[in-house]
Amino acid sequence: MARVPFESLSLHYSMHRTLSFGPDDLLSKIVKGSGGYCMELNTFFVSVLRSLNYPLFSVGGRVGMGGAYGGWNHQLNIVTIDCRRYVVDVRFCSNGPLQPNPPEDGREFPQIAPARGKLECKALPIHTDASQLLPCRFRSDEPHHHEMNLTSMTSPRNFFVYAVMYIRTILDDRTGKLIGLLILLRDYVKRQLGGHAEIIENLETKAWRVAALRKWF
Repeated sequence: MARVPFESLSLHYSMHRTLSFGPDDLLSKIVKGSGGYCMELNTFFVSVLRSLNYPLFSVGGRVGMGGAYGGWNHQLNIVTIDCRRYVVDVRFCSNGPLQPNPPEDGREFPQIAPARGKLECKALPIHTDASQLLPCRFRSDEPHHHEMNLTSMTSPRNFFVYAVMYIRTILDDRTGKLIGLLILLRDYVKRQLGGHAEIIENLETKAWRVAALRKWF
């Protein structure tokens, strides 16, 4: 989480402006120092875990904002260790869990301090089947997975398509703990440490944004 950034640069600063989920393409992109958004990073993490013989499956998710849920626009993994399932989400934008968590209703987990998260295991109001506590399964080679990504990287209404984003987690080299975030979002760069956040640079032009990416990231 400290070394791989969460970012949408390929959708704005590449010739093709598309994303590939091919294992070799993800390996080349992420290991060489770039990052990606949730579907890229969690898909790559699937390859890592499967190479280590962990049993798992990927799930699609909906992101809730103010009580309303959007379409299938998030991906995470359910990993089984010693006959017990864990929710594993290596990146959820600027927030998310710092550790695997059993899917237990009400379970709290640490995020970058002072934030904390809590799991809720219940049916969403929009689901017609009240027993559906986990989103539908799909493998990385199934059409649903590619359909989710196609929408996320091409729809003009998708956040990553209309907003340039680059997020790097700040690591305390002395303690090894994640202590903050450095965020470039559209026209500003913001630093978050603990409960304090400050804008450290405003970006008035596209050229300023490119210069800020080089300077801060």
